[in-house]
Amino acid sequence: MRKLLFGSFFTLLILATLHGQEFSGLAGVVLDKSGAAIADVEVALDNDQINIHLKTTTNDAGDYQFPRVTPGPGYKLTFSKTGFKKLEISDVSLGVALTTTRNATLEVGEVTQFIEVKASAAETLNTKDASIGNVLDTRALENLPSIFRENPSTLLGLQAGVTPDAGGGANRDGAVTGARTDQSNVTIDGIDVNDQAGGFAFTTVGNAPIESIEEFRVTTANGIATDGRSAGGQIQLVTKSGTNDFHGSAYEFNRTAATAANDFFNNSAKIARPALTRNQFGGSVGGPVRKDRLFFFFNYEGRRDTSQSAQARTVPLDHVRTGGLAYVNNRNDAQGSPCNEFARLNDPVTAQCITILTAAQVAALDPCSMSGNPCAGTPGFTTVGADPALMTVITSRYPRANDLAGGDGINTGFFRFNAPFRVDHNTYVTRMDYKLNSKQSLFGKFNIVRESDTQVVQQFPGDPPAQLFQDRTYTYVIGHTWTINANNINTATFGVTHQFNNFPAGPNAFPTFPNEFTYGPYSGAFFDSFNIQSRTVPAPTIRDDYAMIHGKHTFELGMNLRPIRQKSSLTNDFNFINIGIGGNLSSLGPDGSSLRPADFVALGNNDPTARDEWDSAFTFLLGRFAFQQTNFNYNVSLQFQPPGTGKRRNFHYNEYEFYGQDSWKMRNDLTLTYGLRWSYYGVPFEANGFETVPNVGLDQLFSARVRNGANGDSSNPPLLTYDLGGPANHAKGYYSPTWTNFGPRLGLAWNPSFKSGLLNSVFGDRKTTVRVGGSIVYDRVAGTVSFVADQLSFLFQNNASKLFGQTDPTASLQTDPRFTSLTTPPVAVVPPVITRPITPFVDPITGFPFGEQQDQFIYAVDPKFKTPYEHVFGLSVQRQLPADTLLEIDYVGRLGRRLFAQSDAAQIVDFKDPASGQGLIAAFNNIATAERAGTPPASIPTQPFFENQFQQATGASCTDFFGAPCTFIYASFLPGFFDNGDISDFLVTLNGAGFINPNIGLAGQAASIAYVSSKSSSNYNGLLVVLRKRMSHGLQMDFDYAFSHSIDNTSSVVNVVFTGFVCDLRNLRICRGNSDFDATHIVSSNWLYDLPFGHKGYIGRNSPGWADRIIGDWSVSGIWSWHTGFAASTATGSFPVGNFFAAINFDGVPAVFNGNTSALASKIHEEGGNLQYFVSQANARSAFSFPLGGQIGNRNNLRGPGYWTVDLRVKKDIKMPWSERQKLQFYAEAFNAFNHENFADPNTNISSGAFGALTATRGGGARQMQFALRYAF
Repeated sequence: MRKLLFGSFFTLLILATLHGQEFSGLAGVVLDKSGAAIADVEVALDNDQINIHLKTTTNDAGDYQFPRVTPGPGYKLTFSKTGFKKLEISDVSLGVALTTTRNATLEVGEVTQFIEVKASAAETLNTKDASIGNVLDTRALENLPSIFRENPSTLLGLQAGVTPDAGGGANRDGAVTGARTDQSNVTIDGIDVNDQAGGFAFTTVGNAPIESIEEFRVTTANGIATDGRSAGGQIQLVTKSGTNDFHGSAYEFNRTAATAANDFFNNSAKIARPALTRNQFGGSVGGPVRKDRLFFFFNYEGRRDTSQSAQARTVPLDHVRTGGLAYVNNRNDAQGSPCNEFARLNDPVTAQCITILTAAQVAALDPCSMSGNPCAGTPGFTTVGADPALMTVITSRYPRANDLAGGDGINTGFFRFNAPFRVDHNTYVTRMDYKLNSKQSLFGKFNIVRESDTQVVQQFPGDPPAQLFQDRTYTYVIGHTWTINANNINTATFGVTHQFNNFPAGPNAFPTFPNEFTYGPYSGAFFDSFNIQSRTVPAPTIRDDYAMIHGKHTFELGMNLRPIRQKSSLTNDFNFINIGIGGNLSSLGPDGSSLRPADFVALGNNDPTARDEWDSAFTFLLGRFAFQQTNFNYNVSLQFQPPGTGKRRNFHYNEYEFYGQDSWKMRNDLTLTYGLRWSYYGVPFEANGFETVPNVGLDQLFSARVRNGANGDSSNPPLLTYDLGGPANHAKGYYSPTWTNFGPRLGLAWNPSFKSGLLNSVFGDRKTTVRVGGSIVYDRVAGTVSFVADQLSFLFQNNASKLFGQTDPTASLQTDPRFTSLTTPPVAVVPPVITRPITPFVDPITGFPFGEQQDQFIYAVDPKFKTPYEHVFGLSVQRQLPADTLLEIDYVGRLGRRLFAQSDAAQIVDFKDPASGQGLIAAFNNIATAERAGTPPASIPTQPFFENQFQQATGASCTDFFGAPCTFIYASFLPGFFDNGDISDFLVTLNGAGFINPNIGLAGQAASIAYVSSKSSSNYNGLLVVLRKRMSHGLQMDFDYAFSHSIDNTSSVVNVVFTGFVCDLRNLRICRGNSDFDATHIVSSNWLYDLPFGHKGYIGRNSPGWADRIIGDWSVSGIWSWHTGFAASTATGSFPVGNFFAAINFDGVPAVFNGNTSALASKIHEEGGNLQYFVSQANARSAFSFPLGGQIGNRNNLRGPGYWTVDLRVKKDIKMPWSERQKLQFYAEAFNAFNHENFADPNTNISSGAFGALTATRGGGARQMQFALRYAF
């Protein structure tokens, strides 16, 4: 530690280190008592603590301004002119990135006479521009409750129009007035501290401890030209600095489980509350090294957590552990109603609907039990029934379920437990400020982060943590401010944010290496999502800002250059193996199949939930392998690397921004601010040549497929070929840069003066501003595009897949390989030999595409990808009210265009059968409609499309091949696809079996071809209401309300792979609906209140000194957050258009809503052994149906549970008897003080028997309490 302290101090001293390069402004108009402007008034702005002394004079209109001033409190503003009394305003506070208005009225008199007033907190109207946002000052930062002290992220969302960080997910938390959550821009002391790769909302790289921050401002809309990067919120933080007085603190915040409430679901399952002992501690000190010239500030922040995290794993129930299996029978429940898919063992009404088979009865259903020993040659087969090797894994690895409300309640339940979670953080912040002379000053700041955390907890008790996290980030910045004269100021900044994050596997956490298994309907026996990675991202900021006052104009010019480098490693070259249903086997057949018990519930084909659950559990228990996919890595010479080698990349991308702006004081009550910002966001490229690009773009590929489908031509498909790309290979890049990113900014602010009458009552005398403005802003995407673009280059990464199964489920279960051990994959996969150029998943000799039949995918960046942009516009009215209160009402509109989305060029397109003229989609849906109506397969009319296409593929008819028409065969053996409209997986199965040619419906080269594209758009309209009271009479308060609506066709952040798809390239508006982050009403409020007791209050003002020490100097502060439910979609597990829609959870497209909205009414209650969200699970479920082939349901037409929480702090200041400037502070904090349960979205998969069930909470969880002591001087 001593080396760190000395190194940070010494480095900055060498840098000859003024305050951070985030500035404030001060402006106003000086009038006489009659309202006439006074010219040539000398205006002085002074702050003795930091040795700032500035002067200017008013112009002919009485206007004055100080354009670039260090933000913070403690300023004094003095107005003087011969013939008028001198006016002195003290306690002026200047907010970061905000031009504060301080008007003055001078009285006639001698200049030797003066009037001294304290600054009115209400005089904070924005009279300069149309920007919308708020400053959180030092008082609020130090006194509002914050559960984590090393970063003010929980406070950054305290703005109107911002969705709170409440555990809603990456697409929800931190959206700012309709912008996507990864598009906010965070700077500290003028340099970029964004997470370049992750893009997480409100995250600061390198930490920013609350004790080290002076204040911050969030601009939520219509930022001026000086504001840049990204289209979302502009968040500017300023570090504390030293002053002419020594000041500092030492503190300890402690939280233990003894004062915490338990999680709702832990309580329900009678699981003890998770342990947590958190200590946040540190200290700060600042002061002069040389009075009025050189100042220092240092802060250390430490955090240690020894805690537990509530976990829920899906595990086999006890009868499965003995080789048995349960199912829903066709009898009646305890109330006489027919059994259905909602039956559960823990529901007394429906428990009798569940029949549990013994291991012997399960074995009797295994087709390997048939006469003739049909499985003698099946790889891995040893015993009929439950696979003995797999049963060993089940009994040795899976604990017994302790919560039957989770899982399907038939064969699966939840095992809830508290997993250990450890945190070890250290943050060091050092800052130096040096005033060279009256015109020039320097500053420098250096901070270091050292963190070691649990990233992913253990899979089951006794396991090691699955993954760890290490942070070794540092940042530094130096800046120079030159006040050339009163009308010309220049600031120059250079800094680097050097992010290093490492995500290694926990010790011995991957014993199955290099095999990762997916265990049917259960959680993995071991952690099954290993993705070991690291990244090093040095992000320099080279910035210069110049301001010039000329008459009524304030001109500003500047630049911001960021040559960013992103080095990363990723290890995922493993075998990915699935056990259970899947591959080329999607179902065990229709109702009445011999692979299910004879009295299995016959639900027709309207709801296959019970059937799908049985099929998944039964095939898993037999140990059937469904598929294996193996990833391979190659070096730059295209030589294969051993499994687990991983890949290392070094991406470069450059960002350049230039701006110009004029703030024109047209009249002393009217200001026009106009400007232009040009942004160049370079295309990322891999510096060592590990970069490939495809030869075909999205539109070219998809339009050709649509044309071929309409012509019934499957013989001439466009194919993607990959070759070297990027500057290092002297080739084209991922896409072409956009050179036309011009962002105009316009704002008009009117500050009227009405002396009397109705207009005075409405507007007051300079107590109102009416502002209107607009801008064009651009999204920042390059950092994360470089990550997703490199997912699959084919030359340097490739994969091979093997799908098991066939159309006949009996034959499939007799021949598919079965599980033998965790270290033995079903097949040995030989890495493909790579030559360039490469056409993936196409036989190089025959030209036959095989990717579709293997369910392969391709990932690419559309060469026509463009920088996303947004039009932002608004109207704002601010009105000063009595009691230092300000009311602000804003309208904000935002139109997002060319937004990031993923597009599947391999998705379903209709294909016309040349012989009959029938289309693929019509033929599929004819069977689906008949099946859903309960028509027996033999009675479904023959569909000529399938008959003719089968003959084209095999050279024989279905009748010759099977003894029956294809329509009958498909309806009999593949009913699940028709039941839920899954035409994509249906075609993959047919193609894999050789029953249909490639390039019919799906692309033959791959079942999914995902392009990074510009196919999304959005609209946002919001009414924002802000009531702000600055500190007076012991109370400071902000109340923020937003009534808004946002719609789009996808809301995805950029840092995603195989999710965030547009629903259907044939119609980009088909999924246009409520945005993921859309919540109709959002309220956030925060307050600080000094209790009116003791000598400073009106209760006990005359109490004895000893009594004042007890009852005086108490304060209460708090934060209240509330919002209505976020928009949410149903899920179906079906893929009727694209093969990877919402593929992260493989939950498929939304369902089709065909009921009454009243069926979606919500009321949280117990139902069927679950906590149910909907008033009636059955009614809500029946309001939806599965889509047909080629159809997408209704996106985001549900509303999840609402959210509210209150965080409180009680503080007591105890002055030290030896000094008024020293005090001991005691804090007691409660987070979610009223222990309100905030539930996560319910299960919305209509194919699940737990539809509507609530199984988790979100946000900060159950109530936590924290206590602290802080010594301040």
